[in-house]
Amino acid sequence: MVLELLSAGLTDREIATALSLSWATARTHVDRIREKLYVHTRTALVAYAILYGVVDKDKVRALWELHQPRLTDREVVYGEYFD
Repeated sequence: MVLELLSAGLTDREIATALSLSWATARTHVDRIREKLYVHTRTALVAYAILYGVVDKDKVRALWELHQPRLTDREVVYGEYFD
């Protein structure tokens, strides 16, 4: 589950909250997964997970959409979100 949440773009703190863990524990899980798969960055870890089917792309997409900020039509049309 940690890898799926990471693949959805969540930070260590967001992963910790989602799984009811401490921030340090979530970070340790991410670091240990990186070490076991011999990858150096979080981005490479996500790419590896998707490329080799460790995580389900559809599930990751659904998690990503769930955790993205919602924009109102006004923010999108008038660019208020970027001000």
